[in-house]
Amino acid sequence: MPLTISALGEGLHEALVPQFDKRVMVLELGDGLAVPQAPGDTWTGEALVDAMSEAFPTRSVRWVVPTHHHSDSMSAVRAFVAASAL
Repeated sequence: MPLTISALGEGLHEALVPQFDKRVMVLELGDGLAVPQAPGDTWTGEALVDAMSEAFPTRSVRWVVPTHHHSDSMSAVRAFVAASAL
């Protein structure tokens, strides 16, 4: 099942990650995107970055903010850093 991104409100979106049964918030901030969690693994992170690039072609992934050190928050950080997120 592919990742999907749905709008929740102005500048706020939800990416569904079915293989991990997770929901990831995607925030539009200025001309960039922020993700407050990076769950899953590197492959999931790469799929999230790809889905975000497709859904928001004029914005880049700028920030990833893991909220704590557990895998449900930061296992996919590597893919976001590779996409130039801070």
